[in-house]
Amino acid sequence: MKNWEDILGVISSFLLFVTIILLLLNYKEGRYYFLALAFYLSQVTVLNLDSTRAFIIPDSVRGDIVFFHSFLELPTLLIFFLYFAKDQMMRKLIFYIIGAYIIFDIVICLSLGLTDTTLTVIIGPGLVLITIFGFYFFVEHLKLAISKRMETGKAFLTGATVFAY
Repeated sequence: MKNWEDILGVISSFLLFVTIILLLLNYKEGRYYFLALAFYLSQVTVLNLDSTRAFIIPDSVRGDIVFFHSFLELPTLLIFFLYFAKDQMMRKLIFYIIGAYIIFDIVICLSLGLTDTTLTVIIGPGLVLITIFGFYFFVEHLKLAISKRMETGKAFLTGATVFAY
């Protein structure tokens, strides 16, 4: 590690690792939403540590990890967003979108192969959908936080997700 960017990358990876441990320690049976978030953060941590050269992943494996992460980014974050969905209709919509997105990914991979273009096509709609759902839940829980203090934490979680994207 030679520059401050690498040092900050390792520090952020450490903080991500601590977050993953806390999510796993606080797992309650039937609350798989946070397991999905822990899985997503573990992927981000591995990619972050590789980009800071804290450990080196061979190029052939790195390509597979990046593709795997891109393929599962939307489904894992939408499973996490199920925690914020109050009504059954929204939950069904999220499950339908996850299914449609997985089918979309498979069709794109079969038609284009595993190339950089495939990653671009896969990532684009996923980022848009995550931003839309995150913003929706952020606004919803921000309104609720005015009258119910317990909703403030949910507003922070969804807001952090929106601003991360």
